[in-house]
Amino acid sequence: MNAGHNSDQDTKALGERINRLMDQIEDGKTDLKDLYTEAKSNGHDTGALKKAIARQREDADKRKKRLEQEEMIATYTAALGGLADTDLGRAAINNLRAG
Repeated sequence: MNAGHNSDQDTKALGERINRLMDQIEDGKTDLKDLYTEAKSNGHDTGALKKAIARQREDADKRKKRLEQEEMIATYTAALGGLADTDLGRAAINNLRAG
């Protein structure tokens, strides 16, 4: 063990800081759970809310990749006729035929 540069006091102080931060993280998780419980009780779709917040927080590169993948999924779905048997799909098809 290479403890030559660290005193017991330094190690203890570091451990205390880590423990405080871990406690803050746990408190934050509890607060977040309470907020989602509040949102649900106010009629919000918490699954959709979580996804919207995750999208809001993602970095630009990740967002670009996600949007490209969603576009590709839509292309594949259309090519496979995946929406043709829904009201929305039939309306889109009729709109294309009329246009």
